[in-house]
Amino acid sequence: MAGYYERWLAKEKEWMEEEKKRSRKTTLLIIVAVVAALPLISIISGLANGAEKFWSGVPGSFLVGLCIGAFVWLGTCCTNPVKKYEKYIRKTMTAELSETERENFARQMLGEDADSAVREVSWKSMNVGHNLARITKDYLTFADDRGNFQLVQLWKTERMEMDVKDASFRVRTNGMSFRVSDESYTIGFFYKGSVNGAKQESDAGFAFEKRAWRDEVVAAIKEVAGDFGV
Repeated sequence: MAGYYERWLAKEKEWMEEEKKRSRKTTLLIIVAVVAALPLISIISGLANGAEKFWSGVPGSFLVGLCIGAFVWLGTCCTNPVKKYEKYIRKTMTAELSETERENFARQMLGEDADSAVREVSWKSMNVGHNLARITKDYLTFADDRGNFQLVQLWKTERMEMDVKDASFRVRTNGMSFRVSDESYTIGFFYKGSVNGAKQESDAGFAFEKRAWRDEVVAAIKEVAGDFGV
């Protein structure tokens, strides 16, 4: 029988595989919509310019739509977030946890540790994709459907700090100037006895597009692992 860690890793890869299938279905629906819309736009444009031009642009528009759709679909099929995800996980786990710690981590994440609950918080948008935070009493992970993975060791976290990062910038065009706001909401995790802590730099952290997403994750951490001074 495989150890906890290999079983957990297999489960994570299954999750990413399902995310990939869902993403491909969404992409296919968008492609179909685009291919159908371009000839329709051409027809409307032809009607506006006279009956003799009614059908003139339809074949070309349909061909353009098919080419765009084929290119996007090929790009989607060629990417393999499952392999990228497994690579990120193995690299992170090897660097941060010993073999014994990895087994303990996986046992908690699988829900097979009687001393620890497991909570999941998910959020998604066009900008960040589908993100999922998993929390146990000792660990926190962040994963997304693009193959990224991050680990936080809550068992050695001394404190958490929340902040708002303002990356706003000013745009000038046609003699006008306006400000574009781009705020992110962060959590920083400071480990006990860490050199980074002495420098006021977090040992691990994550940025959220919306405050509500961060607050939901913080609430789950407090419920499962403690408030760490927050």
